[in-house]
Amino acid sequence: MTPLSWLYMGFIWLAIVALNAYCFYRIFAKKDSAEKQRTQQ
Repeated sequence: MTPLSWLYMGFIWLAIVALNAYCFYRIFAKKDSAEKQRTQQ
């Protein structure tokens, strides 16, 4: 593979991992806020 294709592949992997991390963060943040609201009531 050429250096440019390695760079492209690395960028795509970075984007996929970043998207996964963002989605997991939103899911867990939403779950935590829901639990906090439930305990306050």
